Amino acid sequence: MPITMAEINKPMLIGKIKDKGSVKTYLEKLGFIPGCEVTLVAKQNGNIICKIKESRIAINRDMAKCILINPKI
Repeated sequence: MPITMAEINKPMLIGKIKDKGSVKTYLEKLGFIPGCEVTLVAKQNGNIICKIKESRIAINRDMAKCILINPKI
């Protein structure tokens, strides 16, 4: 499921990034790498703020839809 559907303050794992172009490269540079833990901190109108690697990062709705997450086991 996309990260936009995640519960707030629940740690999840990044499954994959759907985009294959510059969006994927940009997200990977921000730290959105498959297998890494990510926590949704806040969302407003589809735009999100998430915590990844002890940093808070804000991304827009279109980028957020490219990030697929899995539950942390």
